[in-house]
Amino acid sequence: MKDSITRWLRPSFAAALVIAALIFGLMPTSWADTQPNTQDDKAVIVGTIAMLPTTQGWIGEWVVARTKVKVTDATKIDQTRAKVAVGALVEVKG
Repeated sequence: MKDSITRWLRPSFAAALVIAALIFGLMPTSWADTQPNTQDDKAVIVGTIAMLPTTQGWIGEWVVARTKVKVTDATKIDQTRAKVAVGALVEVKG
């Protein structure tokens, strides 16, 4: 009796793991919060940097959380917690 139950559970468990992996694999790597911030009415995006420009000071177009972000010379870039690099987790306000 016990062998018949374990023979049934092993394929079911493996199928459940495959389905879970597919579901989580299709989810975006980060979620963009496009609702205005109540403190200063600016949009906030939290996610990883996917693309950086090769210009000095990183001026140009960044891709953060699948969203294009325009960085100018007036943009404040805070690197106290981590350096700017592809894959780094960042918070964009503006």
